Amino acid sequence: MMTDETYFARLESKLDALERDLSNRRKYAKGGPWTHDSMVKANDIDNRARQIQAKLKMRLDAASRGVDWELLKLELQNDWLLLINSFGHWTRRLDQKFREQDKIA
Repeated sequence: MMTDETYFARLESKLDALERDLSNRRKYAKGGPWTHDSMVKANDIDNRARQIQAKLKMRLDAASRGVDWELLKLELQNDWLLLINSFGHWTRRLDQKFREQDKIA
């Protein structure tokens, strides 16, 4: 069974990973060819991720023993956003690769 300390350490590492991912995406956005729609969607995802992060941190600060269903729900939303961000990053890299191949051909 996972202790509270282990649980919160894992959660904190997930939040750190999300923060790094968002930072990397912002760096890519500044240097990559994004359409207006892509930027709007990326900003919406960033804002949603920040909201969830803020809620998670607030719930972690107030967490007590037992199951906190709201915290679990926020964790699942956070994991879902991490997956979306990873998929988005992968599709951008794939698009960039094909753009480069089209330039060569």
